[in-house]
Amino acid sequence: MSAITAAPLQPSRAAATRPLLLVVRAEWERTLAWTLAVAAAVLLYVGYRNVAASPFAAEEVAHLITGGVGALVLLVAAVGLLLVADLRDEADKLDRIYARLGRSVSVSAGAAGSDPAASGGPADAGAASRPARGVRLVCTAAVVLGLVILAAGWARAAGTADFDRSLTGLAAAVLGFALVTAGIAVRSLAARRIVRRRIGALLAAGSRSAPSRAGVVAAADGREWTADGLTRLHLRSCPALASAPGVARLVDGAAARLEPCLICHVED
Repeated sequence: MSAITAAPLQPSRAAATRPLLLVVRAEWERTLAWTLAVAAAVLLYVGYRNVAASPFAAEEVAHLITGGVGALVLLVAAVGLLLVADLRDEADKLDRIYARLGRSVSVSAGAAGSDPAASGGPADAGAASRPARGVRLVCTAAVVLGLVILAAGWARAAGTADFDRSLTGLAAAVLGFALVTAGIAVRSLAARRIVRRRIGALLAAGSRSAPSRAGVVAAADGREWTADGLTRLHLRSCPALASAPGVARLVDGAAARLEPCLICHVED
């Protein structure tokens, strides 16, 4: 009888692993980024050991491309993925603010004849945080071309015993690394700019939907607030503070170094 009653209390292995799989799926950018960072550290260590054990200068250059330039490429890709994850989280916060402002935002935006794509609503949440198609294609082409040049440089250095020829392969690998870095950096900056424009559009829509908002902000006591899950300073009447999952609290101590909110600190 005790065995029968104790069995339901033991969770199955599939049920125990399901939350972990859900977290990995929801945070796949950060998971892949940290995986690439660990792979870069391993590649750097292996490259160092190979360079230290090789008696030939040309062979050392090939190992330098693999363990040095290759590790840097993985690190740049990891940083780019972390930036993408942060931009996605920021877009989700904008969606919650839009939902908090309510239907009046879209109504006022439509009455003003604005573009629906600039209203910052959930319908364009995916496209609003992504750069234009042309920018994405150019950045992707730069990354692919950089990887091809890097691989060609490694093949040139690994396939010769001539030190001068292997240095040519190293120069090609560095050029490929520069193209990969430029492609990832430009795409990240373009995505960040789109999110900032979306914040401005949301602010404009909220101002049109609430003409007395400036008076409400001016009537506040001026004290700064924040909450769990927020990374900026807010006035008490800020919709971002109202939509935060945590309890609002006055800013003090280390939290005083936070940046001001772009919605309620209009004058900043």
